[in-house]
Amino acid sequence: MPSRSPAHAGGQAGGEVPDESTPLYARLAEEWAARGATVPCCPDPLWQRLVSAEHLWRETESTLRQLHLAGDAHPDDAAAASVRTQVLA
Repeated sequence: MPSRSPAHAGGQAGGEVPDESTPLYARLAEEWAARGATVPCCPDPLWQRLVSAEHLWRETESTLRQLHLAGDAHPDDAAAASVRTQVLA
C-alpha cells in the first residue's frame, strides 16, 4: 500500500490558500468567520485592534492611572504627553 504524505507536504507554500471555490474550504472559512476565528488571507479585526496605536495608548493610560491611584508611581504629565505624541505619530 503506497504511503500518503500530508496535504501540507505537497509543496504548497506557506501563506497560500486553497481555491475559495472549493466547497470544503468555503464551508470551513464560513464556519471560522461565524465563530470569530481567523480565516487565512483575511485580516483579523481583533489582531488589528490589539496592535493599533490607539489600543497601546489606552492600555498605557489605564496602567499609569492604576499605578497612580495605587500610589506606586506618579507619572509626570509632560512626559506622558510626550509619549502620547510619539505613539500616535
